[in-house]
Amino acid sequence: MVMPTSGITVIDKLLLFFASLVVLGISVVTLTTNLAHSDYIRLEENVLSGRSVLDDMDRLAFYTQIHQSQLVSCNLPVRKTVAILTLYASDLAAQRTGASQFDQHGDFALQVHRSHAMGRVKDVLVCAPLDGDMWFRMALLSFILHMPRPSTEAFLAWSNRAAPQETWIKNQRDAFVRMYLSQR
Repeated sequence: MVMPTSGITVIDKLLLFFASLVVLGISVVTLTTNLAHSDYIRLEENVLSGRSVLDDMDRLAFYTQIHQSQLVSCNLPVRKTVAILTLYASDLAAQRTGASQFDQHGDFALQVHRSHAMGRVKDVLVCAPLDGDMWFRMALLSFILHMPRPSTEAFLAWSNRAAPQETWIKNQRDAFVRMYLSQR
């Protein structure tokens, strides 16, 4: 049975075939990458819902240390998951040492966790420079890590520019600004 081609040449068919293979290849790579992170994506959802379990630190150690640096593409969902879970590990490290979330002091290991979290947040901002939540988290970390005040204020300004009316970010940002201004 011969199908009519309506003027489609063999070259057109080959181009369509190879374009389909490229799309299929990219889809398979993305799918396998996301499947490798699926357990951590579920954990991220739980963390964003308020989970705080000290035993998670051991579970997160390998994931937050290794995977992000191996990402070449801007797979934003994976980068954001790694950033959120690294921030979570930083909060757990603070909790383990008895430090509060905004405590600017802490042992060396805690400061390393916080510095590492800042690097992961920067990794997200490389791919999503208009993510107001991540700019807010940069402001928090810069304050906690004793960075110069103009840096913290610039991060807050970027957060405000990128997410001026997102209530869930705005409320946290406003509370932090009140606390930040009282530190002057």
